[in-house]
Amino acid sequence: MGCREAIQEVFADASGALAKDQVIERIYAKYPERPWKESTIYLHLEALSVNRPAEHRNAANVRNRFLVRQDDRKHRVCNSDVNVRIPGDVEEVNETASAGIVSLDSAVSAAISLERDLEAFVCMHLDQIEPGLRLHNTPGSTGRQVAAGDAGRIDILAVDRDGAFVVIEIKAGTADDGAFGQLLGYMGWASRELADGKPVRGIVVANDFRERAKYAAEALPNVSLKKYAVSFAFSDVSV
Repeated sequence: MGCREAIQEVFADASGALAKDQVIERIYAKYPERPWKESTIYLHLEALSVNRPAEHRNAANVRNRFLVRQDDRKHRVCNSDVNVRIPGDVEEVNETASAGIVSLDSAVSAAISLERDLEAFVCMHLDQIEPGLRLHNTPGSTGRQVAAGDAGRIDILAVDRDGAFVVIEIKAGTADDGAFGQLLGYMGWASRELADGKPVRGIVVANDFRERAKYAAEALPNVSLKKYAVSFAFSDVSV
């Protein structure tokens, strides 16, 4: 059972459109061990939607998708023979929702891989996020992918120079306000289980942030945003 099959099961039992949080809640109810992160489920939802432009590098890949993302940001099963215009593409693609197993295209696989790679990089370079920051490394935890009970898994759990806990949430690409629901849940768990009365801060690391996410961060004084950029260096190869 993979994440995409779990999503298929959720929508097979649904009578209409579902918000992202509803899909995640139903998956976790059926799979209480939470085998997938919330961000992974979200990436799959976007990938399986025929009208999400970031994942549609090749319009031919659309025929394997079975969801549509609505204007209210909910997803629903795409009805058979519905024409869906993909923003940025010059042609409409006829989507048939009769496909059996849905294939996840390389763009989303790359996004998941990027998130993991970014997480690993941040762990090794916490000083670039904030001077004095270090992993909360204990005999039972490396500070990475920390089990946080019912809240899920914390991408990175760190400690600052004053000994306060810092929860770091990694997002590949652009983060929306949904990231803060996850982050606040993790922070609440850390405050209850680990902090012993000390303050807990949160940091969201992403390539960019939607305006709603920026507004949310302004209202949360213990949460900050960090933007990453990817650059490449090239050199000659001796042959």
